[in-house]
Amino acid sequence: MLGGVRLIGRVKNVDIGFLTMQTDALDIIPAENFGVLRVRKRVFNRNSYIGVLATSRIDDKGVYNFTYGLDGLFRTSKQNFLYLKGGQSYTSTKENDRNYFLYAKWEKRASRGLGYFVEADKTSDGFDPGIGFIYRRNLVLNSAITYGIFPDKNKLVRSLTPGLSNTFYLRNIDSSIETQFTEIRLTTSFKSGASATWPCSELTMKLFSPLKSGRAHPLLLELCLQ
Repeated sequence: MLGGVRLIGRVKNVDIGFLTMQTDALDIIPAENFGVLRVRKRVFNRNSYIGVLATSRIDDKGVYNFTYGLDGLFRTSKQNFLYLKGGQSYTSTKENDRNYFLYAKWEKRASRGLGYFVEADKTSDGFDPGIGFIYRRNLVLNSAITYGIFPDKNKLVRSLTPGLSNTFYLRNIDSSIETQFTEIRLTTSFKSGASATWPCSELTMKLFSPLKSGRAHPLLLELCLQ
């Protein structure tokens, strides 16, 4: 790395972050410039904001990648939150087709009583950010529900929280289920500060072809103590 510049600050209710770095060429790796810009503005209340993120990666041969994203977190009531984001990438060396991602989440945050969330995350096959990485493509549908119980008269236990979560990964090519993960758990918090979780989970993976060992187990049931 030859050098770079970083800038962070706040102007009224707007947060700004900027970073640029220049690398030198090494063997077959060209010299590159990396840039990141993040702007976020508080709206409606102190727990809500809208923002934009932009990145660039350009080498000394003119090959480039530009990626941008928009996001917003909105606190609609005391416990309810809506989170939205989306973006696109553009690369000079490939066709920029189906080059987007979209994300939405609705959540009720609660340590006592009922809490839950539902979220959907769609990452297309052509989305290719030049800086960073993608955990997994395809369409992800995720949900969870919990219920916090505080037995005030118990001298040992602070809270009991049973929960259920379910996650689906759907293939972009045909919307078939690639992976499904379901978990039932009970989390116990003690007044001493310790905690324990008892999960029971089921993982199902649908493969295009069997594993090389010939022992493909599509269903995994696991019960363990933590």
